Amino acid sequence: MAIRIRFPIAALACGFLAAHALSLPYSLGDIDTINFALGVESFDVVEHRPHPPGYPVFVALARMSTAVVRSIAPSWDRTAQASVGLAFWGIVAGTLFAWILVRWWTALRQDPLAAWFAAALAIGSPLFWFTTARPLSDATGLVAAVAVQLVVVRALTRIREGKREPRMAIVAAAFAAGLIVGLRSQTFWLTAPLLVWLAGAVIARGRWPVAAALTIAAAVGSLLWAVPLVNDSGGLQAYLDALRFQGEDDFAAVAMLATSPSLDELTARLGPTFLGPWHEAWLGWPVAVLALVGAVGLARQHRWTLAVVAVSFLPYVTFHLLFQEAANARYALPVVVPMAGLAMVGLSMLPGRMFAPCASVVVAASLVVGHDALRRVAADRAPTFRAFRDARERARLTGDRPLVVVHDGMRRVADWFRPEWPEIPVFKPHEHSWLRVVDHFRKGRTDRAWFLADRRRSDIALIDPRARVVLAEYTRDATLRQFIGTVRQDEVRWWQIEAPRWMAGQGWALSSDASAASYATGREPHQVPAEVFLRRAARPHRLLIGGSHRGGAGDGVLVVEIDGRPTARWPVRHDEPWFLHWLDLPAAALDGPGPYASMTVRVDAVDDTPAPRIGLGQFDFAPVGVPMSAVARGLYEIEPAADGGPEWRWSADRIEFELDAGGTGARLTLAGESTRRYFDRASVVTVRVGDWVAGQFAAGDDFVETLDLPAARLEALPATVTIETDQVFVPFDRGESADRRRLGLRLYRVEIAPNP
Repeated sequence: MAIRIRFPIAALACGFLAAHALSLPYSLGDIDTINFALGVESFDVVEHRPHPPGYPVFVALARMSTAVVRSIAPSWDRTAQASVGLAFWGIVAGTLFAWILVRWWTALRQDPLAAWFAAALAIGSPLFWFTTARPLSDATGLVAAVAVQLVVVRALTRIREGKREPRMAIVAAAFAAGLIVGLRSQTFWLTAPLLVWLAGAVIARGRWPVAAALTIAAAVGSLLWAVPLVNDSGGLQAYLDALRFQGEDDFAAVAMLATSPSLDELTARLGPTFLGPWHEAWLGWPVAVLALVGAVGLARQHRWTLAVVAVSFLPYVTFHLLFQEAANARYALPVVVPMAGLAMVGLSMLPGRMFAPCASVVVAASLVVGHDALRRVAADRAPTFRAFRDARERARLTGDRPLVVVHDGMRRVADWFRPEWPEIPVFKPHEHSWLRVVDHFRKGRTDRAWFLADRRRSDIALIDPRARVVLAEYTRDATLRQFIGTVRQDEVRWWQIEAPRWMAGQGWALSSDASAASYATGREPHQVPAEVFLRRAARPHRLLIGGSHRGGAGDGVLVVEIDGRPTARWPVRHDEPWFLHWLDLPAAALDGPGPYASMTVRVDAVDDTPAPRIGLGQFDFAPVGVPMSAVARGLYEIEPAADGGPEWRWSADRIEFELDAGGTGARLTLAGESTRRYFDRASVVTVRVGDWVAGQFAAGDDFVETLDLPAARLEALPATVTIETDQVFVPFDRGESADRRRLGLRLYRVEIAPNP
């Protein structure tokens, strides 16, 4: 390569290295980074350290780099050492990528200047520039795969030109291709198709020994890490069991085009795949259009070059679209290589000397966007890690020994902190977190509980709200979240729970998470009695139970027992979807051994008809005189937002609250979506207490409305508060779905609380 292009390559590599050396990541982030860090400390694929297929080659490299980091920076905390040790190889790979990419494109007979700009745009793409600093294997795997591709492309070019194939280079590339699957398993889709093409090309020339050597080398490279990995996992069956568990978990938790094929799902994945790596639409669309122009140009003039690009990257793109989580931005990383190269081919079609200035503008714009993300990731401390760090320090300073509970997705964070905070219990996969709290207090323990919860998870609703308080909230930088994509637990709430008056067990639908858990485990109240535990007290109490008829044509009977003693029976009618019942309990009703009485709620059949499906969506329990409220009718089941946002509920045309204000005033809060999204005009919402109009507003925009309800209007026990909307629609009538409900307001929050 001419000297004049070597200096720009060196400049690109040095600039990349300098920028990333000044922006090292000092915190682990999502579950994958923690799995890698745990694997570096104690490699165990069965325990998902890291998860199958294990990435043993990457972990071996990371052990070396982490040891170096620890020796150079012994004062850094364990998390920072692990993060930098893992990110080291991505930064090294990114530095080498300039040399590899320029040669990749020149091997396809592209102009050296255009090849340099293609490399600069790929490396400077926001996704690559940002991802190389993350403690993950994505960037390292991509660079290694493209290096293998480079050798294969050169060999294919020689064969096409009638020259002798470079046998040793082919064998080395095949061996490396097998080896780097242990670096990152997805590299298979970047190297295997080209190797198959190469094997076919040498067979067509009658060079069967070369094809055999290529195949054997790839197998040896794979076996070099696979055999020790399987042996370390306890044998083939143990490894396959771990792999099966991981696969089943992925297929259950991740929305895949392969399992839910539809045009809408495909369309939803195209944007994150091809525009997402550029982060900003004003950058992504021009690059995508230029790449399309470049592809058309190659199809007309250099079809062989386009074929090589397609075989190199199209299999991975197909795999990504079918099986990977589109919202996880880093999975689209390999897409930046062909897009950048094809975009430069498109720009090279400009007349005169416009190419270099225009290409420089695109690369500069990409670097500006990407470097902002790089600075943010260097300063970032994951919400989960900040929450655990603060909780650990508070426990040390105060001498507290609280029960620490986390959601399943944060289980790995707990595993990471346990060596420094041994009191953290061990959590099993898919364990229902709130049941730890229930068990803790049922046993009479007086230590408070700390629940470190994903802010969007709602199973905290199964604990008495009067017994819990938020100590702190942690969120990730919004811009950084856009770069990373969907990452669980990037909004964390630290709850403190004192001994609750009541705690719900399984079988309830007090939130979308609780409802889903009841359904998934076959513990809905028509199947198994729902449990709730009531703190014993020598004074009268009042409780309420509300819910809805969810399915089945027959009626049922709601049966309530406390400590096995029949307490109440209420009919559940199929023609009245909502129900709400209040029950006064004398002090003697709570007598018994242990700190909590056990209450069960089941649904019995009437006559010979099957018991109907019932959702127990409301519960409360408190001493007489404590304010309590619940929805009597008019609100449909809680639904989680598809994007992980807040829960929401549809209302009918009229919502009815029943309220025992305890002699005080109350405050009604309504938050919802603009009704103009469903109707031609804004709906008028009217709030009444009995016949008295408490307020009225037009829901023309997304709204948050708060109304004070005076005590003088709430003297009835219980008082009735109604919320009416003057417009409803039926999705079935509009041809939108099979939903025949009458829908009025889409509400994110609807509650009545004592007036402070």
